[in-house]
Amino acid sequence: MLAIVGATATAGAEGAAPAPCEGATVINDPAGDAVQTGAAPGAAAPGNVDVRSVFLNAETIDGKPRYTANIVVANLDKTASPSPLHDSTQWEVEINTTTDKFRLIANLKGGVFTYKKRFAKCPKPKKKKAARR
Repeated sequence: MLAIVGATATAGAEGAAPAPCEGATVINDPAGDAVQTGAAPGAAAPGNVDVRSVFLNAETIDGKPRYTANIVVANLDKTASPSPLHDSTQWEVEINTTTDKFRLIANLKGGVFTYKKRFAKCPKPKKKKAARR
């Protein structure tokens, strides 16, 4: 599950905004450094694309593990992308392990949030042949 968390709103989850488990913050980013591309390159971007942090959570619900990836933005709202090249705003979290790749995607288009998840098995490394003497 991917949750996009803002200062006053949570998309994709009911109730209060999630908080990171101790030590689970992956990225911290200063406020106000998001910039636009396209029509106004370098201009300040809206708060809903100014990523402040990314964190992971794990909990058990009804005896089953539940893992979430959370993106915190400066101001979560339904502001449309200012770029004429894009008709939506998209946030992605990709997690790679030695055997698996997970991609969680949240998309805001036409004022509606949608979510996707993709899972792929990573190919096993090929065994090296022993050198012959």
